[in-house]
Amino acid sequence: MPIKPMARKISCTQCRWSGIYAPPGDAVFEAPPTQCPKCGCEQLKHKPASKVDELVSKFTGQLPS
Repeated sequence: MPIKPMARKISCTQCRWSGIYAPPGDAVFEAPPTQCPKCGCEQLKHKPASKVDELVSKFTGQLPS
């Protein structure tokens, strides 16, 4: 049975940028970012996203690219 991956909150350790990476289904077509889209730093923190984070990202459309 396919299981959808958990949403992840990704934040930059240098400029404090953050975003939510939430795959739409069990097939991952796009990998999470490996560097900050704002400053280019490659040191990103990954942690599970809360339900509030997921809802906010859905309504604001702020998913990292």
